[in-house]
Amino acid sequence: MSQPPIGPAAVPQIVVVHQGVAPTAEGVTTLRVLQQAVAQALDRKRRLGQYAVVWQNGQAIQVAPEDLPQMP
Repeated sequence: MSQPPIGPAAVPQIVVVHQGVAPTAEGVTTLRVLQQAVAQALDRKRRLGQYAVVWQNGQAIQVAPEDLPQMP
């Protein structure tokens, strides 16, 4: 079964609110750095022709290299 491609628009923007408190500036920076690291890892897998396993809709799925996002 083919899954829809995982593109930059599909990368979730993580916003964490705990008991009505917005994340600190440091927390937001940390999340952005982590998102960038994941995007770079997926781009590298795409360029090497390797598949990736991602969590989507409550289950692990295998994404073909041609369906992985390309870094801008």
